[in-house]
Formats: sequence, structure tokens, C-alpha cells
Amino acid sequence: MPGIAPQLAARRTQQTRGVVVPAAPLVDGSGPTPGVPILLNSSATLAGPVNLVVEFAWGAQITTPATPWTWTEVTADVQYSKAISITIGRSDESANPQPAQAAFTLLNTSGAYSYGPASPNYPNVKRNVPCRIS
Repeated sequence: MPGIAPQLAARRTQQTRGVVVPAAPLVDGSGPTPGVPILLNSSATLAGPVNLVVEFAWGAQITTPATPWTWTEVTADVQYSKAISITIGRSDESANPQPAQAAFTLLNTSGAYSYGPASPNYPNVKRNVPCRIS
């Protein structure tokens, strides 16, 4: 899609300067969409605003179906000055699949992502907490 790369670069530049872009309204105008806008100007090829949403399923068991999991949005704490890196689990059809990986940095001034009873997410701050990025 032409024009997306410059918009993403502009977004990163604005985020590193501390500019906060408000959430775009829903298509029906009833309220804000979840997440943070990642494209400042929508292209003619896109149906509407493009937002980034990062969520955790605290306390979810990865061996159970995802349907009953409760997702908690943490998008406001994602540090956009650093990149979000996503690696797919299979590089091609002949490779053995590996787990997919995502790496990002969270602002933890509130202690919400710290290990220990002072965290509101205790005892769920640990490895293998399901994360959803959309």
C-alpha cells in the first residue's frame, strides 16, 4: 500500500516527541475505538482508522481454549519510541513450526507489571501469559 511507510515513520517521530493522538471515533460515531491510531491519514484503500491494540489474558491457562479468556488492554503502557517486533512461528512450509514471538516495552511506573503482591496483576505476572496484538 503506497503511503503507509511515511505515515508510520511520522507516527514514530510524533510519539518520540511526546505527542499524543486521541483515539478515533467508531464508524457509527458512538465512541472511541480501542487502542492507539498508528496511521495519521487513512488511505483510500483502508475502510477506516487503523489502531494498534495490545492485550493480556491475565490468569489464562494456555492449555485451555481461548474463548473464556478475559482480555485486558495495556496499549496505553506500550512504549512507542521502541519498536514492536513480531516473529511468525514458521518461516516456510518445510520448516518445523516454532512459537511465534512478540517483543515490546511496557511503561511500569504504576507497578502493574511487576512480580509480587504489590502488583494488581499478582500472581499472573509471569512467563507465557497470552498476549494479543491487533
